[in-house]
Parts: sequence; structure tokens; C-alpha cells
Amino acid sequence: MFLCLFLYFFLLSIFLFFFLLLFFFFLFFFSLLLFFFFFFFFKKIFNLFVQVLLCFVCSLYNIFHFVLENEECPIFRCKLGIVPFDCFFYLLLSQIRQYAC
Repeated sequence: MFLCLFLYFFLLSIFLFFFLLLFFFFLFFFSLLLFFFFFFFFKKIFNLFVQVLLCFVCSLYNIFHFVLENEECPIFRCKLGIVPFDCFFYLLLSQIRQYAC
């Protein structure tokens, strides 16, 4: 009887181990798949957010260094210390118009 109980719990522990291993494998696989799906699906929104954030940092940099120019900036001219504050809104509107079309 003791041997049967030992064998039962031993087989049960092996089954649970492989079940948990399989469960975590599928959990990792589906989470990775979901991450790539959302990353590629929202790639344009993510790029817009990064460009707007970068332009906002550039605008703050220019405000604190008193570099306020009155000119329209192209979309990809937003680098640190180049974009004036009014270019931030121009960049935001042009990016929204580009992604909306």
C-alpha cells in the first residue's frame, strides 16, 4: 500500500510538473505573440508619440535657451536644440494629418 501511494504521488508530481511547464510555455508564447501584434499594429501611433515627445523636449530645450524662431519646420527637423516652440504644434498637426490620410 505504501508503494502504491508513493507511486501515485510520484506520477502525480511528474504530471503536474509537465502540465505547469506546458502552461508557462504557452503563456510565454501567447504573451510574446500578443506583444508583437500590438507593437506592429500600433507602430504608427507609437512613432507619432515618440516624435511628439521628442519635439516637446526640443521645444522645452529651446524655451529655456531662448531660441524662439518664427519659421515652419519640416517634420523630421525635430532634433535637440533646433525646433522652436511653435514648430511643436506644426509638427503635431502635420503628423496627425499624415496618419489620418
